[in-house]
Amino acid sequence: MIKERLKKLRLAHNLTQTTPGKISGVSNVQIGRYENGVSKPKPETLIKLAKALGVNPGYFTDKKQIPRQYPSGRTPGKIEKGHQNR
Repeated sequence: MIKERLKKLRLAHNLTQTTPGKISGVSNVQIGRYENGVSKPKPETLIKLAKALGVNPGYFTDKKQIPRQYPSGRTPGKIEKGHQNR
């Protein structure tokens, strides 16, 4: 479920694997591994990716959960190339 939701969310916002990777500190190669199901992110990495993409971390693991804005108020639509997580 993580791989499908990660890729779907990233593509929905027209992001490359590099953009959420840079914001969360995960390499684009590793993002690709997650999206292809080669490896699974650790819980702390999943939290970083959720913050970078503007969703609650549970979105990646709970079938019933829909994407919600992360409490920081940041949404994926506001992510731009080169933007750093503050």
